[in-house]
Amino acid sequence: EMLRSLVGSEMCIRDRFDVVIANILAKPLIDLSDELTGLLGETGRLVMSGIMDSQEQSVTDNYALQFHQTKSLDGWVCLHASNRSA
Repeated sequence: EMLRSLVGSEMCIRDRFDVVIANILAKPLIDLSDELTGLLGETGRLVMSGIMDSQEQSVTDNYALQFHQTKSLDGWVCLHASNRSA
């Protein structure tokens, strides 16, 4: 299976994934940091968007991940991170 899309509560997902994409606002990204990190496989990558420039540091401070890249457009950022072992 090359691509699987799951929608709904992270509490019903028991698998680990190579890539997790979250396009929600900063507050939910902060609140869900443990759950989103827990969905990553050993070398998993997390892409997060829906974050205002001014909120970037607040989001990254809540993740024990290695951040690789930030893309910014019109006051919004997209973050790319992975498990530190990746």
